[in-house]
Order: sequence, then structure tokens, then C-alpha cells
Amino acid sequence: MPGYGLEDRIRELCAKAATASDDETLEALQDLRRALHEHARQLRAMAAQTFTGGMQGANEERRSKK
Repeated sequence: MPGYGLEDRIRELCAKAATASDDETLEALQDLRRALHEHARQLRAMAAQTFTGGMQGANEERRSKK
């Protein structure tokens, strides 16, 4: 499944944020936020592919070749 490594990374970042010192908290939360945004992007892409039957990717490829 795509994103499995990212899901593991999110779990690690959650644990890091939960145990971070005051000085490390902001950086840990920023890293977690970036990972969550990437995960959401991947989920949107998967949903779009599912609902369009893979046609969206083909349309994007055609547009980029012009």
C-alpha cells in the first residue's frame, strides 16, 4: 500500500512530539504537520484515481506533454 512508510513516519513523529522537550516541540510538530499534509495529498490522489478509474492521471500526463 502506498504511504506505508509515511504512516510509520507519522507514528514516529507523534511519539517524538509527545516526548519532546520544550525546545524540540515546535520542530517536532512542524515535521508532523508536513507529514500529515503529505499523507492527505496521497489519500486525495488515491481517491481521485479510484473515482476516475485512473483517467485523471492519464489526462494530467497528456496536458504536461503539450
